[in-house]
Parts: sequence; C-alpha cells; structure tokens
Amino acid sequence: MKKIFLSLAVLGLVIVSCSKKHEDTAKSTDSTAVNHTDMPAMEMNTDAWVGEYTGTLPAADAPGMDVDLTLNADNTYDMKIEYKGKDDKFEDKGTIEWDASKSYISLINSEDKNDIQIFMVHDGVLYQVAEVGDTDMKPDYKLTKK
Repeated sequence: MKKIFLSLAVLGLVIVSCSKKHEDTAKSTDSTAVNHTDMPAMEMNTDAWVGEYTGTLPAADAPGMDVDLTLNADNTYDMKIEYKGKDDKFEDKGTIEWDASKSYISLINSEDKNDIQIFMVHDGVLYQVAEVGDTDMKPDYKLTKK
C-alpha cells in the first residue's frame, strides 16, 4: 500500500513540475513582442521605415488591389485600398506593433483589433507575410517605399 501511495505522490509531483515549466515557457514567449512606442526614436531609426509604401497585392475576387500604406513615426498607419476592375475602395487606420527583432510589423485595425496584417520590413520594402518569422519574400506581396 505504501508503494502505491509513494508512486502516486511522485507521479503527482512530476505532473505538477512539468505543467509549471509549460506555464513559464508560455509566459516568456508572450513577452517577445516589443512596444516600440516606449523606445527612444533614435534607437528605432524611424527614417528607415516611416513613409509611404505602394504596390499591387493579390486579391481573391479581383485582378489585384492597389495599396497605398503610410507608416507614421507615432506608430500609426493609414492604408487606402482600391480593387482593380471594381469600384471598391477602402480606408484602414490603426496602430503598428513591432516584433522583438524589429523585422516585422503588425498592423492592427483600430476598428477591429482582430484584423491584423503582418509585414516583414526589408531594405525599404514591405513584404506581406502570414506570420511573424515568415521569411518567404514573395514578389506579389511587396509594397515599395516611395
């Protein structure tokens, strides 16, 4: 009986110990996002990314969409989208969040916080990607700085 009780106690400690490590890991991965509004502007080198970007991105129900995206130094953005071959025009505004590596921006729509577009910032060009860390720079998903 003592062996069974001791085995169950050890098993319980192992399970609790493993779940605690998992929780700590989850907490540490959440802290990788960097809020660049708290950083000095000099450290961010705003000249490298602030400005207007344009290009034509693929669209599911049109030959493409012309995009004019303005990134502002106060970590906000303005985007104008016009679908080719249609009279559909949209405007989008929101905030910019950077990842820890300062290589990716997430554009978060001010009206719908779940509407997020991610771009990799690379040599005056923005590449729309599926997620932070995606290094697939597809030419069809490129916006060039004016």
